[in-house]
Amino acid sequence: GEAAIALAKKEKLNTTRTVNNGRIDVPSILIEPIPVDKNNLYRIDTVSYSPALVGGFTLADPQHIGIGGLAFADNRLFGLANGFGAGGLYEFNQSPAQATLAFDFMAPTGVLGTDTDPTDGRLWWINTGGFNPMPQLFSMDVVTNSVSFQGVGPPGVWFAGAAFDNGGNLYG
Repeated sequence: GEAAIALAKKEKLNTTRTVNNGRIDVPSILIEPIPVDKNNLYRIDTVSYSPALVGGFTLADPQHIGIGGLAFADNRLFGLANGFGAGGLYEFNQSPAQATLAFDFMAPTGVLGTDTDPTDGRLWWINTGGFNPMPQLFSMDVVTNSVSFQGVGPPGVWFAGAAFDNGGNLYG
């Protein structure tokens, strides 16, 4: 954390060790590695950028290859699983870390972005994959857990994420 900030500010680092790279001793800061796994859930401190492991989870379908997007809706944490054969929408219990399949897509998925509409609490996501490679828009009523397909984006238009403003306008 602190060393990364100092480097970004082009400040001199205080090092206490050296590591020989085969030619010279290089001043070094050794840090404890943090295991990162597609099946771990972390809470990230936004001040120090330190991840704290909440716990591991197992996805219900072996075709689901990892979570591609997370968003809170109605104080519940949802994640969208990417998959070559199928994808799914999961609800995460944070204590203990557990994933429950809320909706199963019967087509390949690749999540491009997810967010919650602040005006009505619906969870929205942009997906690519399935039988139509163009971006697809979905929403979910988190009270009834009903998922709605909203439409397909125009050819050649791709999105790098999804975010709502306070007025309920979706950007991607």
